[in-house]
Amino acid sequence: METSKRSAPRIAWPLAICALVLLGWPFSAARAQSPSEGEKKKEDAGPAKTTKTEEDTGPSKTVKSYDTVNGTQTYSRIEERDRKKTADGEVVTERVRMPAYGGDDRVLLEREIHTKKLPDGTVERETILKNPDGNGGMQAIEITREKIRPAEGGSTTEREVSKPDSNGGWRTVQRETVHETGDKTSRQATREVEQPTVNGDWKPVIREFQSKKKTAAGETQQSVTEAPDANGELSNYEVHTENTTKGPDGETREVTITRRDLSDTDSTVPVVVEHTVTQEKHLPAGDVVTQSTTESDLVNGGASSNLKSSHPEMVKEKNTIETTGKNRTTTTTTVSQRGSAATDLHPSHQIVVEKDSTGHVRQIYIPSH
Repeated sequence: METSKRSAPRIAWPLAICALVLLGWPFSAARAQSPSEGEKKKEDAGPAKTTKTEEDTGPSKTVKSYDTVNGTQTYSRIEERDRKKTADGEVVTERVRMPAYGGDDRVLLEREIHTKKLPDGTVERETILKNPDGNGGMQAIEITREKIRPAEGGSTTEREVSKPDSNGGWRTVQRETVHETGDKTSRQATREVEQPTVNGDWKPVIREFQSKKKTAAGETQQSVTEAPDANGELSNYEVHTENTTKGPDGETREVTITRRDLSDTDSTVPVVVEHTVTQEKHLPAGDVVTQSTTESDLVNGGASSNLKSSHPEMVKEKNTIETTGKNRTTTTTTVSQRGSAATDLHPSHQIVVEKDSTGHVRQIYIPSH
């Protein structure tokens, strides 16, 4: 049996630091992730009805509304985005509104983004995240300041995150540096995140390396993340590889994610978090059929290890068909998955998404019995 599967848990480096890895970061990452509950709900946005007014030289406004029906109750969430041009950049205000107990659509979250473009090509950006203060107003809870400097063949981004301190001021809680190089067909990036220690010194807590390459046959991406191990030293925590191959009538995507085994500090065998193969095929009639299978060492959505096996097993299967009609596109996804008790895949749920010609989207969730 593999040591990583059977060894008794031992004390590892605090998981709070390692959890930073899960935030993820794309190329040209613009802003630090917010911890607020409103921000999480915004990221989980589903189908929406959108109204949009856009002007190149003047203000613009986008409003998205999300309706969720639960029995006889309908809950709405509204996302607003206002943009105003300035002499040297722009100001963007984003708001998330949710109904309160009294029924009014009060602001749950507000974010102001001030961007300046300097003559030398440098971009300065300040993002102010606000939450309700309990008295009908909004209170700043986080400020992110960043500078994006152009460099030969790429760019360098320096970012600082500040939060309120106990004295009514602000303290820097995180520093981040991102270096990017390459062109449209091949890009590389490195990212390092530092946080202050109890002594006031700054110490790296996350280091990431990303590469991306495009060819006529497809695309390859790889990301390697380092985080502190049980000894406090940076070492491999997660490796994410993604390959996309194009075919005459569709494409195949393969995603593999492995992660350090946090249950055993002596284990050198990583855990297979996900190995997903997705095949997408375009039919002559215009329909798109997608089949996806996922293997993993984990079950219950990654919440626990599969103690009944010493190798990755099938944990999820998704089958999707997208049909385009005269004024409507319907996408039906059927999901089967397994948990820690069941040894075989079993039907879990079905999701039907309908989108009409006006852009209105309706989503139906059908649980399996």
